[in-house]
Amino acid sequence: MNEEKRKSTDFASQGDAQAPQEKDVAAADVVFPAIVMILSVLAFYHAYGMRVPQTMLDAPGLFPMVMSSLIFLTAAVVFVNGIRNRGWQKLKRFRSQAGAIKGNVMLIRALVISALMLLYVYVLIPELPYFVASFVFLIALMLFLRSTRLIYIVVIAAVASYAIYYLFRHALNIPLP
Repeated sequence: MNEEKRKSTDFASQGDAQAPQEKDVAAADVVFPAIVMILSVLAFYHAYGMRVPQTMLDAPGLFPMVMSSLIFLTAAVVFVNGIRNRGWQKLKRFRSQAGAIKGNVMLIRALVISALMLLYVYVLIPELPYFVASFVFLIALMLFLRSTRLIYIVVIAAVASYAIYYLFRHALNIPLP
């Protein structure tokens, strides 16, 4: 009989442990989809601006426009569900605990990697040849991640950048920026 009591207590404590996670999920279901919707609108705008050879069906931006539209719709559904689950109210509680985010190493790492990718796409590629931009990006990324020794990082970045460049430019005959 004591064993049954212990099992029911264990299940009750597990249920209590899961309740705060659900609250955090509802808050995240408001913030993250909003960011994704903004990014998908930007992606659609950039895809719409691509050259149209003859008809819209021939346009290189057609697939990115379709995908960004689908991503926007999916994020909108999650956003509406987050609002229905009182995500805005739960977000206030989450904001009060923002100090805990500062110590989250994985979150900081993800933010730095995202910033490096944005720098690569919006600064390096428009200003430098593709090979050089990719080389610099890969070195910065591997140095940040402390993947291996510097000499190996340089060699890996050079080989990977050249391999991608050669594959697209010469083997597949696809021009790179």
